[in-house]
Amino acid sequence: MTSERAQEKPIDISNQVEEEFRTWIYNQMENQDYSESKKLFWAQYMLDNSRPQKIVKDFFSDSLLPIKRHRALDIGCGFGSLLMALQPHFEKVYGIDINKTYVQWSRKRVPRSEIIHANAKKLPWPDEWFDLVCATDMFEHIDYSEQQLVASELKRVLKPGGHGIIIVPNRFQILDEHNKVLFGTWLPASKREFYVRALSKNKHFDKCWERTGRGWKNLFENQGFEVTLKPHFMKGWNFLKYFFVPANRYKLYITRIL
Repeated sequence: MTSERAQEKPIDISNQVEEEFRTWIYNQMENQDYSESKKLFWAQYMLDNSRPQKIVKDFFSDSLLPIKRHRALDIGCGFGSLLMALQPHFEKVYGIDINKTYVQWSRKRVPRSEIIHANAKKLPWPDEWFDLVCATDMFEHIDYSEQQLVASELKRVLKPGGHGIIIVPNRFQILDEHNKVLFGTWLPASKREFYVRALSKNKHFDKCWERTGRGWKNLFENQGFEVTLKPHFMKGWNFLKYFFVPANRYKLYITRIL
């Protein structure tokens, strides 16, 4: 007779890790000083793997590049969702993040990757190492002067002719996506905290350094990249493009000039 243990199905480690991650995210949100609606928004946002999958799909569709490449890097890889989406298309994926806890989760979720806990101001890889470098939801969290330094490091590790995907918020977005306040990013970064705190339901203030579309484009063109700028609306906000409202975000496809 076959034993009860022998009849058990093998444990799907990836599903198990994802369930652990889901539980951890919701527990973390409970400990944040956000409003209940913002807690739910960020939990769902971080658990939504369809968004990074669409970013990768759109890139290969728009750029008409061959699917199989060698090495891809995600700067500010967070919890590894974009690395998971990139992995089927590259021989190896790499990540870097300044948050040690994020790195630990990325390593659990994308075990066949190389993920480093470090600051992106000095990337720990050789010159001209990557075919693709990504930075989504990252550059706005870096001071303006340091944005230039990270952009130069991005160029250093990218192969000549290599490509990048950058997704960043528009400074003139209608709703501040981080603090959930109308026109919260329109004031200079150094002067907006009082305005945001006065109107926000949250005790927590996220300090960011957004640019206009032209500003983001200049940042990378000044480093010697060829840049294609695409207006990008967050999920649920696409209808605004029909009313000539500024985009929530910009997607930049960059290419290192030979």
